[in-house]
Amino acid sequence: MRRTMSAVLVAVACGCGGASSTSGATSAARVAEAPHDPCDGADLSLGEAAAHCRVTGDASPPPAPELVEVAVATRTLQSGVDGVVDVALRNLSDAPVVLDFPGTLNFDASLMQGERRVDERWEISGIAGGSVQCRPGADCRTVRVRLAPGGRLVASLPMSGRVSVLRDGPRAGTIERSDGGPIPPGAYEVHVVLPWMDEVAGSTTGARRARVVRGAIDVTR
Repeated sequence: MRRTMSAVLVAVACGCGGASSTSGATSAARVAEAPHDPCDGADLSLGEAAAHCRVTGDASPPPAPELVEVAVATRTLQSGVDGVVDVALRNLSDAPVVLDFPGTLNFDASLMQGERRVDERWEISGIAGGSVQCRPGADCRTVRVRLAPGGRLVASLPMSGRVSVLRDGPRAGTIERSDGGPIPPGAYEVHVVLPWMDEVAGSTTGARRARVVRGAIDVTR
């Protein structure tokens, strides 16, 4: 199931100085007072960028994996409780990198144990299909940020500690969702399908596939 991510950024200012360095203290004060730019910097939130960094036009191709490392940063999730899984994108290069995301910002996050998905249970008689579309009235322009060398951008994705059961709805083609109880404590793996498509190596038809990041996570009591 696709979910719309949201995130919160906490900005931390650092100051330094010495008794004999007036100019150094002044410089540090200017750094501390510099306004935070949610679209350009070294410590960014994709949720905040979604509110401030929209641009017209289609998203540009994603960066090469060797330029931007993507990893699941969250290591624990509480059983039976709604939580958040952070996905961190880090600029590994020595130059700023521009990152574009399709405006719908759909990240497909799932909790797996081996090959079995545990956060959702499907009890559908037919094949359920769907597409990623912009909600009526929503701003679905491209989200664009400029990540500084060594900088980190965090996307915080909702992840429930409970099983969601999907069944056929009362009308043809509809789906109902109900609570299937808490996810048992244990060792799992988070799979996150990013809203980025990469070319399939060796393909002669221009085939593309979504970039996926995986990370170990413990569901605790």
